[in-house]
Amino acid sequence: MDDRRRVGRCHWLERPDATTPLVEMGHLDSVRQKDGEQTIPVAVVENALEKLRDMVDLGEVAVILGIDRKHAWYLLKGGLIEPVVKRDGGSERNYRLQNRYSRTELLRLRDLIMKNTIMPCSEDLVPISKALKLANTSYVGILGAVIEGRFQRCARTEGEGISGLRFDPTEIESLYWTTPGSALDRAEVCNRMLLKSKAFTYLVTEGHLRAERIHLHQSRAPLWMVAENDLQEFDSKYVTFALIAKRTGCSTRGLGRRRQDGGIPLAFPEDKVGQCIVERIHLPVGIGPRSGRRP
Repeated sequence: MDDRRRVGRCHWLERPDATTPLVEMGHLDSVRQKDGEQTIPVAVVENALEKLRDMVDLGEVAVILGIDRKHAWYLLKGGLIEPVVKRDGGSERNYRLQNRYSRTELLRLRDLIMKNTIMPCSEDLVPISKALKLANTSYVGILGAVIEGRFQRCARTEGEGISGLRFDPTEIESLYWTTPGSALDRAEVCNRMLLKSKAFTYLVTEGHLRAERIHLHQSRAPLWMVAENDLQEFDSKYVTFALIAKRTGCSTRGLGRRRQDGGIPLAFPEDKVGQCIVERIHLPVGIGPRSGRRP
């Protein structure tokens, strides 16, 4: 028995939040133990003691990271921090476990963020609260960008932790609001393909045309943007009657008759897109304009 210790005689192990790690590691059968019911190796007890001493609650998380409790909750919800012991309802017991976090991991996270900052902090930089509004991103999102090293001028004030981070508005503008060089907005796509707005919405919604909603400016709503390669891929497969008519001089009505006579199917329901769009593969040689050319 020299290398074993009775669980019931270790007063700290009478607490459910202390015995839980031992249960999770398989050294105990249940959280509640009667005096003398089980014995475990002293080394295991010492290991559990170390883990217990390393555990902190959400309030202490906020202190370690230099933020308030509300923002600590944001980090939890965003997955930037995770509890080592998760809370439960305690519905059938007279106790309830609360989330506990590893102080060691929190210090590692803080160091990971702070190593990508600079000092001293110049007066033209703005606090993280204003940076979030300028970037139109989340608390976790902007910290993730700091961790990835995307900011060259992210600075910090001495001794304030995350709340002391400062950002360059110009750098935020370049990172978050610059139009992708090869992307086209809805108007440009519709002009190139002679698509109606209704058709664009349908094609994007149904996944026939790949597009992404992007904020191009903080004061405006996000826009649908289509990469040049994705538009060229769509253009290589489909063409509107409007574009054929413009290139060939044939009326859309005449094209409609020729389509029916030739048994050419519409690529998409006309009532959904508001116009005639066909697959290029079904067109007779010389009828459809070549793909990849601007009107």
